[in-house]
Amino acid sequence: MKSTSIAARIGVAALVATLAGSALSGGAAAASSPPSSAMPAGSLAPGLYVQVVDGMIHVTNGSGQVGFSAGQFGFVPTTVRPPVLLPGNPGLIFSPPPTFLSQPAQAAATEAAQPGAAASLLAEHAAAAAATAQTAAHAARAAADTLAAEALGQENVLIITTRAAEIANQAAEEAGRAASDAAAADENAVGTDDEVRLRNVADALAEEAVMAAEAAERARSAVLASEGLVGLAQAASTAAAETAARRTLEAEQAESLSQQRKREAEALLAAAPPALPATVPPANAVQSQPVVVAPSQAMLLLGAGFMPGSSVAFGMFSTPLGVAPVVANAQGVAVASFQIPAHFSGTHSLVAVGTGTDGLMRTLRMDISVSGQAALPATGADSAAVVALAATLTALGTLALTFALISRRRRRAV
Repeated sequence: MKSTSIAARIGVAALVATLAGSALSGGAAAASSPPSSAMPAGSLAPGLYVQVVDGMIHVTNGSGQVGFSAGQFGFVPTTVRPPVLLPGNPGLIFSPPPTFLSQPAQAAATEAAQPGAAASLLAEHAAAAAATAQTAAHAARAAADTLAAEALGQENVLIITTRAAEIANQAAEEAGRAASDAAAADENAVGTDDEVRLRNVADALAEEAVMAAEAAERARSAVLASEGLVGLAQAASTAAAETAARRTLEAEQAESLSQQRKREAEALLAAAPPALPATVPPANAVQSQPVVVAPSQAMLLLGAGFMPGSSVAFGMFSTPLGVAPVVANAQGVAVASFQIPAHFSGTHSLVAVGTGTDGLMRTLRMDISVSGQAALPATGADSAAVVALAATLTALGTLALTFALISRRRRRAV
């Protein structure tokens, strides 16, 4: 006996896990049992269970599981078997096979969603402007504090210089008195050795008086210079303080405007359910190469990080191909059934659009490459199916890919 399997080529990450499958017969699970906390996906993928625990989306077949962060976007390919609704399911609700929106309906939905998208973009710009204003306010305040410190330092220099000038003036006055005394003594001196000695003393005192006067003049000049520096520093400090106050006010106004724009965006997004944009949105992060899938491949699209209870639109580009919006669960995870059209080929993008937990528009994108033959439907009794899960996990900032493969084993004689 020999078995063959259909597997998808994955170019974005290393294969991190291959989980053992459980034999199925006629679409019913055989031996393996799922965790008690897991929610069955019905006949959407026989033996496949999906659960969300502590912000992680887990995919399991009962004997093992793989998971990815709830802030990411991924998909789980499934067998082409009509999915079912699970009444009363408190977790993820899987919709019936997707009903693609017609082009007129898609265009109308996109047009209706445009005001909300524009308001969200404006809110993001306002938030960025508020952040820039806050940075400018902090810089202006730091400059004001620096100049104020310099002014205080100049005032200290002025005090020291003024004291030095006072001491120099006192020395000049004392030298002047000594010179006068020397001159008087010189006039009364007689022509003896004492006269010569007194004349020498008088000359020395006169020189000291001149030097002291020059020192006093220099000290007075230093005082005047210090006063000028203090004035300049104080003026600059005052101007910087005024600038800091103005920047702070601008930052407060920008933050207020940002909050107002955010409220407006939230109101518009709530009034009109999100829809796919007219053109493919930019990627959340760099993706090395697309994930390869087959035409007619059925899958579950899983997007996370949305506001609980909000609507989320899933679709495929290049030409927008959307399905009816779904509602994010209490953990902000949205799940939608999707099927790659049989005639599609080449590179495309899977996209999820909704309202994020911050109240603004959240867009997730994952690129795929449609290649190979169309996937064949599982017929149940005419083949024994074995569910095998494999997963890749690529950390791309807010975007990551989780690709769980489901393959079928066919028996044939050797």
